[in-house]
Amino acid sequence: MKIDVNNKEISVDSSITVEKLLKQLGHHGWVTVFVNGNKLLEKEYENAVLKERDIIKIIKPLSGG
Repeated sequence: MKIDVNNKEISVDSSITVEKLLKQLGHHGWVTVFVNGNKLLEKEYENAVLKERDIIKIIKPLSGG
């Protein structure tokens, strides 16, 4: 199925969760995820199943001082 991740269309397996998507994309550590404009809590990543044409925004925190 096709989903939009940070303004890029990608193909993923059907019934992929946010947690699996993050692992597949190589995101380790803390990130913020929005699905169709709704912010998810980190504890929701494991059970949040994505659907065809979902729009996902993944934001990594900036570090520095």
